[in-house]
Amino acid sequence: MPALDKTIENEAKHAVYLQRYAGGLSREMNPFLDELKESLRAEILQINPELWHKRRKFNATLRRIEDIQRGIYGKWTEALTEQLELFVANELEFSVDSLQDVIVPGVDITAPAIPQVWAAATTTPLIFPDSDGNVMLRGYTANWSEKYVKRVSRAITNGFTLGETNHKIVQNIIGKGKTVDKSVRAEMKTIVRTSVSHVAGTARHAIYDANNDIVIGYEWVSTLDGRTSNICKELDGKEFYNKDSGYKPKIPQHPNERSTTSPILKGEYKKVDRSGKRASNMEGGGKPVSAKETYYSLLKKQSRGYVMEVLGPTRGKLFLDGGLSSEEFGNLTTDQKFRPLTIKEMRKKDPQLFIDAGV
Repeated sequence: MPALDKTIENEAKHAVYLQRYAGGLSREMNPFLDELKESLRAEILQINPELWHKRRKFNATLRRIEDIQRGIYGKWTEALTEQLELFVANELEFSVDSLQDVIVPGVDITAPAIPQVWAAATTTPLIFPDSDGNVMLRGYTANWSEKYVKRVSRAITNGFTLGETNHKIVQNIIGKGKTVDKSVRAEMKTIVRTSVSHVAGTARHAIYDANNDIVIGYEWVSTLDGRTSNICKELDGKEFYNKDSGYKPKIPQHPNERSTTSPILKGEYKKVDRSGKRASNMEGGGKPVSAKETYYSLLKKQSRGYVMEVLGPTRGKLFLDGGLSSEEFGNLTTDQKFRPLTIKEMRKKDPQLFIDAGV
């Protein structure tokens, strides 16, 4: 009993909106990055090179620069957290409207209170099965920066050790493509995108849970393009029901998650379904496809060269020549938590298949 085409279409369109929203929110964080760069420039340029020989004073200077960075990162985290909390109302409204759009008239949708959903977003860990990692939202948005604070201190120390000028050290740290411009910026974007995905997913499932007399489960909806992660390739189209025990994956499954979920409705609440569409961007560029397509069913329709590019030569040959259905291939390539297996692990799972496929 999969999700209605219309619900998949609504959620797939909204997933694109979430990516755009996260991109805009990332750009709003740019002033903090600019402040970080200018503060580091000013502080490093005023260091007297002779101070290098006075280790106690030099280390005190490094500590002061570290504290300045922590202060800026802290302000960035506060600003992001504020925007994420405001974002909850938007996602609750969308989830209610989207559900109302596909159920029969006269049925009321229950929406939990905004503070309740925000509390859930901050107390429900982000779980990344592929790395066996989990972290609370506040820790995820706040604790990432210390490694960059220490990296800057090492760069300053190394620069003076090598006899570099203050200007050279500045460029090594904040110049184009260097630590702050590249690594810190990229990590900020990842944190924003992943946090938006987490908050949106929490709000969506809060609506499912509050209306479990109508919503009996959910279907995973992945982005259909060449950048889709292995875990989300396999999850696309999978259905998870409230009555079932066992593992039920939630958004996000990994950093920079772009997937979403679609509610599965109890039969008597469904409107008559119509053919829905979802976006795809595989071989030949972006185009809408049937909402019934999954990642692997659509990949089956692409050229051999494209499949090899996306999956790699071994997985690609198994996919095309192994005589497997899309579901069977997904089961071969992932474990029970949909984590990608290595080629060695796949071969151990089904050695005869590798022999039959000639790989």
